[in-house]
Amino acid sequence: MVLVGFIFLFINRPFELIAIIMILVGVFSLIVLPDRVLCEFSDSWMVLYNQHNRAECVMIYYDDIVSWQYEWHSSVDSLVICLLDGTTESLDVFSKYRLEKLMNEHVPGKEIKSVRTKR
Repeated sequence: MVLVGFIFLFINRPFELIAIIMILVGVFSLIVLPDRVLCEFSDSWMVLYNQHNRAECVMIYYDDIVSWQYEWHSSVDSLVICLLDGTTESLDVFSKYRLEKLMNEHVPGKEIKSVRTKR
């Protein structure tokens, strides 16, 4: 994306604004967004990877999930999962629509819709 932005910037002047936006979005993605797997989905369970210690993870069976909620925050959004044993797991996430689709596919009917929440 950054390379195509530079090509548009130097070759075709009418696309100057589009080229600058492409370069900025590409650089933002490379610098700010994480380049690691945050969670994985299987047929009967999901794995949440710990942000602080990348060697640790939490495996959650879909049957153990009571509810889940996507929370918006100013710095980073969160997926909050409430389990049968009363504990909650929280995961920092960056893509609401993809995550919401996967959670509704694997854990249908357990989403708690909320208003915008700030930290």
